[in-house]
Amino acid sequence: MKFSTGVPNCREGRLNPIGSVDRAWMCEVAQAAEQLGYYSLWLNEFLETEPNVRARFDDPPSYYDALGTPLSAGAEPETKGLILSWTATP
Repeated sequence: MKFSTGVPNCREGRLNPIGSVDRAWMCEVAQAAEQLGYYSLWLNEFLETEPNVRARFDDPPSYYDALGTPLSAGAEPETKGLILSWTATP
């Protein structure tokens, strides 16, 4: 059996409180998942924070794109591999 987990790169304001997600934390999650033997780490593929979510807050939610985020996590010395599911583009 293989286990995977996700990183909330663009879920602030929906699943995570505003200010709870940053790039350093996502890199820590990637490293922890690897150390724990997870098969893959998935990111959300939205190209931007959804307008209806952004409109609900004075300070917009943080957004970490689905391409730059794994590149940052992959640059960490302990992280050996990441999997992207897919990215929809216009």
